Amino acid sequence: MHITLANEFKTLKSFALNLKEHFETEGDFLKKGRNQIKVIETNNTRVCIKKFGKPTLLNILVYSFIRKSKAERSYLCAQNFLKLGIHTPRPIGFIEQYNRLNILTQSYYLCEYEDSLFTMSEVFNQNIPNREQIIKEFIDFAVDKLHNNGIFHRDFNGANTMVSQLPDGSYSFSIVDLNRVRFNRKMGYKNSLRHLKGLCANPYALTLIGQYYAQKLHKDPTNTSLELIAIKYAALRKRKVEKKILNSIKHIVQSPKVLAR
Repeated sequence: MHITLANEFKTLKSFALNLKEHFETEGDFLKKGRNQIKVIETNNTRVCIKKFGKPTLLNILVYSFIRKSKAERSYLCAQNFLKLGIHTPRPIGFIEQYNRLNILTQSYYLCEYEDSLFTMSEVFNQNIPNREQIIKEFIDFAVDKLHNNGIFHRDFNGANTMVSQLPDGSYSFSIVDLNRVRFNRKMGYKNSLRHLKGLCANPYALTLIGQYYAQKLHKDPTNTSLELIAIKYAALRKRKVEKKILNSIKHIVQSPKVLAR
């Protein structure tokens, strides 16, 4: 087992050493599925724990010997975000479990749990108070903090952005799910639109995103909104075709005739 904890959280080492048992028997689920997220309180700290689903055989080998695990990447990205002044829940550490052959079998990412008013998904898809103000301030945040720092979040969607309100009435944004963040990217106009297209599929919200992004960059709001919507739906069509092809391949591979050979 490999354990890395930030200096200010060294007091959680005993908890980390027995994390598997704690995760299985304690806390509340925030998410169930391939990746599981739980919140467990220990040592006066509410710890948010992401247990990554077991990777494919190929990725097991890649994460064991070539690339950093998703847990380690999440931890390092969170540290980089904070250094750049981009808010994300404070990283506590990461844990990797290996078998006797030094093959990665399980990984966990730990950070402080943060309360929030809602996610940007709720803002995009529901009638949230001050909806347009929040979207405008979010686009300011995305351009100033992410695009201007060369950051491309490959899982940049509304569910991965938490929204809180500050005492002055403005809003703050906290980014989570960081294992697929890329740094030092050239974030020009087109690449930034490709980044923003993952936020939602709601045409009205996409139009607002395009308009506020255009205002920020002194572009034409109508053309920018149309470009963003076109990029979004082209990506959806591509994904649909790819999914159909993958399902066809899976059906062929699992066919009794193929398995019988």
